[in-house]
Amino acid sequence: MRKYFLRLFQYNSWANRRVLGVLEHDTPSDPTPLKLFAHVLAAEKIWLNRLRHINNDSLAVFPELPVEGCRPLLADNVRAWTEFIQIHPEDEYFRILNYRNTKGEEFSAPVADIMAHVANHGTYHRGQIARALRQAGLEPPRTDFIVFSLQSRD
Repeated sequence: MRKYFLRLFQYNSWANRRVLGVLEHDTPSDPTPLKLFAHVLAAEKIWLNRLRHINNDSLAVFPELPVEGCRPLLADNVRAWTEFIQIHPEDEYFRILNYRNTKGEEFSAPVADIMAHVANHGTYHRGQIARALRQAGLEPPRTDFIVFSLQSRD
C-alpha cells in the first residue's frame, strides 16, 4: 500500500507543479484559478496536520495566497507527505483517525481513505482551475494521471 500512495502523491505533486507553472507564467486577471489552487495546497496541509495530530486552528481553508507564496507551500507539502508515507508502517493506513473539520464537527475515517480523498480533492479542483484558465483564454496544463504515468516511464 505504501508504494501505491507514494505513486499517487507523486502524481499529485507533478500535477500541482504543472498548474503552478501556468499560474506563474500567465496569471489570469480572474482570481479564481489562484484561489482554487491555494485552497488545494492549504487542504493538503490541513489534512496532513490532522493525520499528525497538529492543530489547524491558524490555517485558512481558502487562504489569500499570492502566486509566489504557492511554491514554498507546495514544496513543503510534497516533502511532508512523502515523509509521512515513507515512515509509517503498512498497518497505519488502516488506523481510524478521529478529527474535527473546520466547522468543529467530529468525524472518523481510515487513514487510507483520507489520503485517497486528498489526492482526489486536488484532481477535482485542478479540473475547475483548468476550466477557469480556458475561460480566461489560457491553455491549462494536462494533469491527467495517464499523462503522468506515460511521462514517468521515460
